[in-house]
Amino acid sequence: MKNLLCLVILLLVATVSSAQDIHFYDVHGKKISKEQFEKQRDSRVNLALSFQKGKTTETRLFLRSKTGFISQEVLNKIISNLQTVTGKSIDRSEMMIINYHQGKDRCNSSGGGGTFQEMKAALAKYRSQIGRLGQTSEYNMYATKEGLKENYGLVERYPDLDLLVEKTFFKYKYPCSSFVIIKPDGEYYAYYGEYMQEHLIKQAKILLK
Repeated sequence: MKNLLCLVILLLVATVSSAQDIHFYDVHGKKISKEQFEKQRDSRVNLALSFQKGKTTETRLFLRSKTGFISQEVLNKIISNLQTVTGKSIDRSEMMIINYHQGKDRCNSSGGGGTFQEMKAALAKYRSQIGRLGQTSEYNMYATKEGLKENYGLVERYPDLDLLVEKTFFKYKYPCSSFVIIKPDGEYYAYYGEYMQEHLIKQAKILLK
């Protein structure tokens, strides 16, 4: 009986120790305390993502957006893949907007995306805003179909061949979809995680200036 009690205590200690084996990091990859992590956590500017590494959980903060340039070689390959999946010729002088779905997550694991009329009205407004930008094309892509919500055929969705877009811009699994805007010269703006269309349009206008 005494040995059994000792075993139970050891198991409880091991469970608590395991549960507490969580390491926290800031947006620069620097290890910080849980208190510092919570103070820095702000969904407006960063996302908290967790990774399991053996018995350790690493919880890191990532900035919500990133700007930079990709090479013309990579851009040409992205365009070539898009032409393959869409069956259309793409104007290389246009700025591209890619709405990207990485898979099933807390945002799309249940519920629908709205009624047909609601989605149609929202999509018409959005497409009107895209149209007013000029010299811009827009695509909806996915890494996997898992978690994609019903859209009543209103939106064409295309697979990301060789996961090239994901590997180039979305190296981690960000929740609730993301987007990237790419200019013909390779300059880009990527936003990670759930976003409002107004933010996408605003950033597109900035890049077009």
